[in-house]
Amino acid sequence: METATLVAIFISGSLVSFTGYALYTAFGQPSQQLRDPFEETRGLVEVMRLPIWEAHYFN
Repeated sequence: METATLVAIFISGSLVSFTGYALYTAFGQPSQQLRDPFEETRGLVEVMRLPIWEAHYFN
């Protein structure tokens, strides 16, 4: 095989492997351990409803 073919196969395999790992991490067993930043910042919902000139007092 030519070098270009081997490089293309290697890059394609790497891309498929990385995509599979990302999907497994996002939706598989490890996803149960991920934290939800939106759950941690529920108190900011009240600040976000204020007009912009009043919201800076709460930061």
